[in-house]
Amino acid sequence: MVGDLIGLKLALTRNSITGSRAVWAWTGASVGVVLAAGAVVLAGWPLRPASLVPDLLAIAYLTWLIGWVVGPVMSPAPPLRPAHLAMLPIPRHRLALGLLVAGFVGLATAVTALLFTSLIVYAARLGVVPALLAVPLAALQVSLLVLVSRVAHVAFGRLARARAGAALNGIVLAVVLVLSQSGWMLLVGLLSSGVLEEGFPDGFSSALRWVPSGWALAAVEAAAAGAWATVVLVVAAMLALAAVLLVLWGTSLGEARGARAVVRGSVARATPRRAPFDRPVGAIVGKELRTWWRDPARSAALSAPLAWGVLTAVLPLTFGAVELLPWAGTLIAIMAASWLANMYSFDGTGIWLTLQTSTERVDVRARQSAYLLVYGPIALLVTIAFTAASGLGWAWPWALAAVTAAVGGGAGLVAYSSAFMPAPGPDVHERAENPAEGTEEIGSSFLVFFAALVPPLPGLGVVYLGTLRDSMALQWAGVLVGILVGALLAWGLGRLAAARLQRTAPELLLLMRSGRPASSTDTGDEELELTTWETTLMTVSWTLGILAVIPQGLLTMLFKLTGNDDVRVWFLAMYLPEPWGWLTSIGMVLLGAYLIWIASRVLKRAAARRTPQASAPERERTR
Repeated sequence: MVGDLIGLKLALTRNSITGSRAVWAWTGASVGVVLAAGAVVLAGWPLRPASLVPDLLAIAYLTWLIGWVVGPVMSPAPPLRPAHLAMLPIPRHRLALGLLVAGFVGLATAVTALLFTSLIVYAARLGVVPALLAVPLAALQVSLLVLVSRVAHVAFGRLARARAGAALNGIVLAVVLVLSQSGWMLLVGLLSSGVLEEGFPDGFSSALRWVPSGWALAAVEAAAAGAWATVVLVVAAMLALAAVLLVLWGTSLGEARGARAVVRGSVARATPRRAPFDRPVGAIVGKELRTWWRDPARSAALSAPLAWGVLTAVLPLTFGAVELLPWAGTLIAIMAASWLANMYSFDGTGIWLTLQTSTERVDVRARQSAYLLVYGPIALLVTIAFTAASGLGWAWPWALAAVTAAVGGGAGLVAYSSAFMPAPGPDVHERAENPAEGTEEIGSSFLVFFAALVPPLPGLGVVYLGTLRDSMALQWAGVLVGILVGALLAWGLGRLAAARLQRTAPELLLLMRSGRPASSTDTGDEELELTTWETTLMTVSWTLGILAVIPQGLLTMLFKLTGNDDVRVWFLAMYLPEPWGWLTSIGMVLLGAYLIWIASRVLKRAAARRTPQASAPERERTR
């Protein structure tokens, strides 16, 4: 049975990971191999003080453990799902063991095995006996990580059924995004603390060994010290934890897919219809606000941008920088617009209600109003609180001008992208338990994220002009410009979205039902067909373009404007004298924009190839 499961997993993986998903998978595996190989080199490097090497290895193991735990939030479900085998007459313990062995077949497990060879290399420095003990302990540690990932997948899936659990999933996803994009700030804080010269505190080192990811390392060190009672205790704890995780995972294998709870309103009384909720716009606004409160997916859409914006602004405090705190509310508004880039996908085929009542224009305005009522107060309150906490008096007009334009512009961009670039989404009762399932269509979210950076620019330009002229009146006029720009974008883009929805509402309903646009129903095309070269070019262009625009371009400009010239790390422009530093920042933004344009051109050419030719009767009618 194990051989059959391994073969089945390889076949499913080979057929499901294609195109851009294959490029991303191999890119991630390549990065993982480089990091794991670095840990192996570190294990044999004679650093001083001597305690620094095992502490850094323990940090690497903890990071890998976190990656295996949050992996279910960041990636779709594994191709070989236990739910597909739940009806087979196989005992749960046999199925669990078979799936566990099949779980070791994959890129992630291979990279993890490479990482834990560093434990063997480090143990060899301590003696022959610790090295021999490290071999089975490394294998057991890898098994623990695989089991933790399986149990975490089940746990996150069950959490996603409830509002509080979905909100927690959104926070976890936000934490992963922040660490992925701004983890270098932790490195800056680590370098500035001096621990790489003096070593980590004893309490911190001990805490790293108490975490399950550090148990194998603790056992190896105990064997080198001759504390065999500790070795036996740690190994027994690892085996007990593996057994508990296997039992927990095995109990879920025989269950059918859990029914998602449908949250309904109170049956004791009818929903009041008082002004302003007694008109069409007010009724849909009330429906949207209740949905924001009841729908677990909306809970995640609310918690993730909030956590992302706050953590992104707070992370620089690790090296004493407070200049990003006033921008926390703006960051929340930008991420909220990106997260809601396909707001109709939250409802699935529920768009048929709008289609039947011919309320397309009203629906767009009501959704915009609900968006402003949900995210507007949060972004504004966070901006006020964090600006006050930063103690930067000059930042008030900057922060307020940016957040007002970002919130208003976000309301317009959300409506526009949802109507002009819709993506299919499942109905509420058909949502997958995995939080990341069905989130492959993220192209419009990327576009909206960068587009949401534009609305604050006019107001910030006025504030900057007032700063140059030392005019407080002109600086606060920038706030009024931000409010005006936000209002105009919300009104103008909403109007375009409403007109578009009135024309294409039936096509949008078909997209939600079938998963493909109306233009492809006759040809059977469901997605763009990209060659391997096009997929690689698009992935590399998107990745390098984003890195060039944000960290190497816009972020270095922010550092220069705020006077943080001592923050260098991996920012090329911060190492160059002026005016070359500014020219490099501007060049990076232009280079990144060009790379993103190349990626969009690849998609456009693929879409042009997919466009079906007119049929013979159509050509006859056009003559």
